[in-house]
Amino acid sequence: MAFRDGRKSLGSRRFHLNVSAAGFGILAMLVAAWQGPAPMAVAAELSTQSGDPAPVPPAAEVKTARPKVTEELQDAVSAATTPSAKTKLLNSLLSESASSDSTDAARYARLLAVRDLFVTHGEPELAVKAGALLARQFEVDPWEARREPLQDLVKSGSVPVLLRVVETALRAMDEAIQARAFDAAQKVGESATQAAAKTKDAELRKYVTPRVKDVAALKKEWARIESITSKDPSTPEAKREFGLYLCVFEGHWEEGLALLSESDDEKLAELAKQELQHPAGPNPQLGLGNAWFDAAAQRKGAIQSAFRSRAGYWFEKAMPSASEADWKKVSKRVLECPYQEGHRFLPRTITLALGPQAQYEMRLIPAGTFSMGQAGQGHEVTLTRPYYIGTTEVTHAQWLAVMQQLPTNHKGDPRVAVHGADWYGVKKYTDALQQTKWGGQYRFRLPTEAEWEYACRAGTTTDHPWGDSSELMSEYGWVAPDAGMAPRIVAQLKPNRYGLYDMLGNMWEWTGDFYEPYPPGPAVDPTGPVIATAIAVRGGSWLYSREHANSWIRRGEDLTRRDHYFGFRFVCQIR
Repeated sequence: MAFRDGRKSLGSRRFHLNVSAAGFGILAMLVAAWQGPAPMAVAAELSTQSGDPAPVPPAAEVKTARPKVTEELQDAVSAATTPSAKTKLLNSLLSESASSDSTDAARYARLLAVRDLFVTHGEPELAVKAGALLARQFEVDPWEARREPLQDLVKSGSVPVLLRVVETALRAMDEAIQARAFDAAQKVGESATQAAAKTKDAELRKYVTPRVKDVAALKKEWARIESITSKDPSTPEAKREFGLYLCVFEGHWEEGLALLSESDDEKLAELAKQELQHPAGPNPQLGLGNAWFDAAAQRKGAIQSAFRSRAGYWFEKAMPSASEADWKKVSKRVLECPYQEGHRFLPRTITLALGPQAQYEMRLIPAGTFSMGQAGQGHEVTLTRPYYIGTTEVTHAQWLAVMQQLPTNHKGDPRVAVHGADWYGVKKYTDALQQTKWGGQYRFRLPTEAEWEYACRAGTTTDHPWGDSSELMSEYGWVAPDAGMAPRIVAQLKPNRYGLYDMLGNMWEWTGDFYEPYPPGPAVDPTGPVIATAIAVRGGSWLYSREHANSWIRRGEDLTRRDHYFGFRFVCQIR
């Protein structure tokens, strides 16, 4: 007998590859101008497929079908002459492969050809996607189908491609870990290690090496858990050990807490029982967060990190409705609570030392779902991955440290938000950041509109992060007439509850999205259109009144506009 985890048994958990929008984590198709999050259409399509995979067709049949398929694909690629056209084409090729009603040999040959096409064009994310689809439709090893194109790209990739190979391989490795396919995780991790070595980026190698080494430790820990639970999974000890593993190393808290509530650790069992009651309201939620934070002090290593991350989870639950006094009591604790993503724990803040007097602090924004837009007219948006966003707008000092030349003749305080750069200028700034020592570990870009608004709201559903009334604007945002008709030094007023300053007022902030009306219906990791005539800006500025500064107001601006009330903050994601 063994614990049941959905349809998978603890003792012999068979992995059924499910390429879902959140789990698969595919990034960009071809690199769009702002390198925003990926379209999810194909990932969603893959996740809805059902049925058992077919046997691999005879090699002779595949060989016969391959030349015709390859010729058709090459003709299609030759006709796509712009990056946007290639993006659309490659997406449609994968969709067509998924829905083709041709013979098994033709479908198999087409999937191989599509995968090879992605390799040729330096698209590791899509190559892995094609491999995953191959494994869903045919009886091939799902992890080898994902690893093989990565290995091909390691051999031939340029540095930008190798960086994306590292990122894609690490994602695949984490997926294998979640599936408890540790041998496969180690093999995919080797691809990440090899790609990192070929970039000759010492900082990237320092980042990748311990992540890959973690797999062996996780494999050993899982073997220990199996040795305990295989004897008698119903004992309180077995429930404690397996429950902790689910929570700490997989992030499956609901399943883990159910076991921990019946474990032999009385304090932990009591905490688990409180959790399973799903407390509502800020006071019980803050209380539960503090209880996990205190429990973490009695633990070490990954368990301590997991308990603190759970404290952060409950602090965030309470955040929108907690009183200002109560929030102040826990706001420092929140910064000590890492964010859990599977078996990984990400720091709440990172600081980039751009130069003397030019440190840039970034705050982690958790994945989640919110209503984007004006109350009563919004649409549901889900952001599937956490990201970091600057706690302030970029200042003159921080611009100068990266670009060596200011966009204007500014002679004042270097802590004033930089202004006078058009959209192309701020894009050059994030591109320059990508070439620094942090570029191997992080991907820098402008925020999407959805990321900007989600961060601005900080869990609220009101017009402003503090409520619907604009009467408190002078405490949070520089707008006319209080701003004095000039850009201001950043971080002089109150932040929102994510610790972000000047989200409203001071500067209209450039985003990475072209401007157009929102499409109807729910959206997952949305971006603007591939091309348009204007870029979306958010947040209002020192020149505009408070009526122009709230969480949802947006406007479109020409990409070349360089006025003194346009600034920006950037985001990054860990590879």
